[in-house]
Amino acid sequence: MSVQPRLLGVMTAGDEGVTVRLEAGPDGCSRLHLEGRLSPGWAGRLALGLSRAQVAILRGYACRANREGWSAYFDLRGLEGAPNLRTIDYRGLALHGEPGAVPLAIALEKYTLVPMIGGGVQLWVYGRDRLGFLGSLLERLAGLLLLPEEMHIETRGRVVEDRFHLRAAAGRPVSPESLRSLETLLRLWVRPTVERRIA
Repeated sequence: MSVQPRLLGVMTAGDEGVTVRLEAGPDGCSRLHLEGRLSPGWAGRLALGLSRAQVAILRGYACRANREGWSAYFDLRGLEGAPNLRTIDYRGLALHGEPGAVPLAIALEKYTLVPMIGGGVQLWVYGRDRLGFLGSLLERLAGLLLLPEEMHIETRGRVVEDRFHLRAAAGRPVSPESLRSLETLLRLWVRPTVERRIA
């Protein structure tokens, strides 16, 4: 017998064409679903806004279905001082961000960077879990005009294991200059004594 998920709150699509749904998730988390037209940089804005509200993203997946349409879910857990998760304007955070949300310094344990046929780049990052890690990383990537077309977000204990398929703005191939700039940043973010690798 299938069991329907318990809905914590439902917010339907507005003029922006984004549907948001919050339901009970695994391990006592709340699972946030987003679907629809989301502008470039939405994931970084959402993640930074949630971190400012003391809400952690434990795991998630997002994929761009077409030029503008996205399908995503994130498992959330409110930390001390967080508001009721049903009261957060998730659509507003994804579309417009949160004033005053500032990216944090990034520290990685290791990374793998793999240029792909067709001009995309696969990036794996591993590091100590910290509130604001995901949003800060995505904002830094957006500063290089590198945007995810697919994301796998995972937290195992206190370790972050995230994977991104990146392309340039508007789905264009990543330029050699952007790839070199990304590699330079990644080298700066990795602690000096641990592994770093480009395939």
